[in-house]
Amino acid sequence: QANVLEFLQEQPTAAIHGLAGTGKTVLALERARRLASTGHPVLYLCFNEFLLTHLRAIAPIEHVTFHNVRTLAQELMQDDSIPIERVIPAFYEFFETTYDDSAWPWPDIVVDEGQDLSDSLIAHLADLAELYDGSFYVFYDREQYIMQQTRPAWMDTKAECRLVIYRNCRNTHEIADFISRLMGIPAERYENQIHGLPPTAFFYRDDERLVRRADQFVAQMLREGLKPENIAILTIHSVKHSHLPLDTKLAGHALSLTPEPSKLLFTSTRKFKGLEAKAVLLIDAETSRLDDPLIRRLLYVGASRAALCLEVAFYEDDADVKNRATRKADEDALCARLGLLNH
Repeated sequence: QANVLEFLQEQPTAAIHGLAGTGKTVLALERARRLASTGHPVLYLCFNEFLLTHLRAIAPIEHVTFHNVRTLAQELMQDDSIPIERVIPAFYEFFETTYDDSAWPWPDIVVDEGQDLSDSLIAHLADLAELYDGSFYVFYDREQYIMQQTRPAWMDTKAECRLVIYRNCRNTHEIADFISRLMGIPAERYENQIHGLPPTAFFYRDDERLVRRADQFVAQMLREGLKPENIAILTIHSVKHSHLPLDTKLAGHALSLTPEPSKLLFTSTRKFKGLEAKAVLLIDAETSRLDDPLIRRLLYVGASRAALCLEVAFYEDDADVKNRATRKADEDALCARLGLLNH
């Protein structure tokens, strides 16, 4: 990671691919800071709302403007009348057909979560950086495109300089091993040597059983010394369609839809992408859909948020057609294949 950062000092344009936990955001922030140290305005652009809020709170940097696509759209379009669900599509069209490039204020641009942006937006941003004799860097993960059907092609086909960072800096060796097995990632290049508890699996067929196990998981993490804000409950779908009711209290703590001190966060993997927690309970993964590439990517994103402790709760939606012995054999086989302990 340090070598890549030094290399970028002499490289004005680059696409940097890194798997989850390899420090893309840390490197992107440091590159933005170094660019801004010259006094030039820098745009740091990401996609997720939670990540934007987090970056603005912890990493204010002089001459760096933090935006996600939504807030950039609102600043450039200066139109508050567009419904929130239409802002981004409207912005893509506006930026492509109407925006006056001569008004662009940031010669240097750093993009985080590049896989979530449209190909046309990335290409246009690259053109603007070139137009203003600036720098342009895109940090992305080819496997984390969960916001759209396909990942943008610019990084793999148009970027003149393409770099890869491999070493996991976030997850323990055991969690990284699960991720490697899940996604078919070469373990020897990805996993670090920081060891911890093996990730566990839990299988449930009804909401009450999930609630009981979630309560036990949170209680255990609190006993281990973690604070409520160190724990995240992530659904691979949406909170509205989760098997865990929002009004549930876990170990006496209410659930919160946004990151807050002293509260348990309950949100989707999509919204939590780009962030991390010391302990993650990942829920709502249907056993009948584990071969679906999107479901596997959602599991990948959710599991890779866990720095120290991970449990995956699988919903056995196909359990009614199996007897107990068959279910247990399937559970054990899945856990063995993915490096999980069956709770």
